[in-house]
Amino acid sequence: SLSAPKAAVGSLIAWAPGALSGQSLPTPRARCAFLCSGSRRGSAVHVSLCRRTCASVSWRRLGLDLKETRPPSAALWPETGWRVSPSCLMRSGVSADLVPVILKALTYEEKRGACSVGANVRDAACYVCWAFARAYEPQELRPFVAAISSALVVTAVFDRDVNCRRAASAAFQENVGRQGAFPHGIDVLTAADYFAVGNRANCFLVVSMFIAGFPEYTQPMIEHLVAMKINHWDGVIRELSAKALRNLAQRAPEHSARDVLPRLLSLTQSPDLHTRHGAVLACAEVARSLCALAEQQGRPTSDFLDEKVVQGLKQIHQQLYDRQLYRGLGGELMRRAVCILIENLSLSKMPFRGDAVVGAWQQLVDDTLRSLPLVSSPSRQQIKDAAVSALAALCDAYYTREPGEADPAVQEELISRYLAQLQSPEEMTRCGFALALGALPRFFLKGQLQRVGGPQPGGAGMGVGGLAWETKHVTASWVGGIPGNQHSVQENRDRGVRSRRALESLVNAP
Repeated sequence: SLSAPKAAVGSLIAWAPGALSGQSLPTPRARCAFLCSGSRRGSAVHVSLCRRTCASVSWRRLGLDLKETRPPSAALWPETGWRVSPSCLMRSGVSADLVPVILKALTYEEKRGACSVGANVRDAACYVCWAFARAYEPQELRPFVAAISSALVVTAVFDRDVNCRRAASAAFQENVGRQGAFPHGIDVLTAADYFAVGNRANCFLVVSMFIAGFPEYTQPMIEHLVAMKINHWDGVIRELSAKALRNLAQRAPEHSARDVLPRLLSLTQSPDLHTRHGAVLACAEVARSLCALAEQQGRPTSDFLDEKVVQGLKQIHQQLYDRQLYRGLGGELMRRAVCILIENLSLSKMPFRGDAVVGAWQQLVDDTLRSLPLVSSPSRQQIKDAAVSALAALCDAYYTREPGEADPAVQEELISRYLAQLQSPEEMTRCGFALALGALPRFFLKGQLQRVGGPQPGGAGMGVGGLAWETKHVTASWVGGIPGNQHSVQENRDRGVRSRRALESLVNAP
């Protein structure tokens, strides 16, 4: 019982070794409750119990091999074993074998179906680090300060769960106050306090950028993102991690160019969908960041991106296409990721003018817009926006003859092809290509405005005039519910709104 008097401690101690070694074993839930009782804060009974239990039970009898980092109940409930073990181990003393286990527990996470387990483990590990500050003298913890401080910062900034981020922030604060040896402790704590870490996007994009200004934390943060976060099961975390890497590349450009980008390029062909998707996004963001930094400093891009890296970035699309990874499971994710890659490489003015890869990129954008009816509804808008943004950047970077002047041959061919798609029987295809025409740069529509936006004789036809007539006509008929209309009023209203939005985007083109 968690409220057992001190007189009961002796009997529990006598029972613990046999129970933990498998003799007279109670139910798993009872054993977990017993082990967890050592982590209850503010109870002298539990502290005494946990200390005496750990002193009387050997590592082998506890069932924990520190080198293998396998907790006693890992066979049946890995996350439960990881949760209860730190609570008991923290009372046994700080050692070179124990600290790596605790640091590993700070990032423990396992995928289970559509979610994951491990938040309770990471929270328990944060409490262990919090207890270290209260239990040991500064000289005892000094050999482990660098590792513990970096691990707590990583958890406070990049953990998916707000409870774990706040627990890590509290542990960091306790160590700063009681140990006094954490690098830049006050500055870091001010940026990553209880309220600052409450917003995940703020942690990834703002707080991380500030903390990365201290060299002690820059590389551990980058390494954690590359090793643990770009392959995360949650797509939002992968996208935030890629953007965070873009920011952190400004703090460590040499490390990002020399070590991070080559590793990311090797992961873009991973058989695991999450790893592949995150790696492509990260390559796009890091490359864009390094090119922007080179331009800002007046240096050539080759100072950061060598020829091997540039060729690797250029080959990503073709390698994915050859393996047919734009089709089937994960195809939607990869299409959007590569469109983001195309946009970032185009904005970076990569030296691909006249290269066959530009035509391959254009083909992917066109195919993506043409395939919108096949895309699932939740992803459709994101894919559409990514393809349209990629097209605009592509035109601005590679379809110009002089600055601000479009290549006439490319201009004629692309606009003709896109106008023809406005007559597609598929509504989503028409919307996609209308948005694409509206996203074209101003110089690309020069001399083509009447053709693109002028009214067509006889009502419906090519161009904005025809689309406007069709939009006005079908919207009135859809919403009015004309006889024989097979669609519901709400569905017709939604279709009319989508067509009007596509038209407005085209009319309001820059």
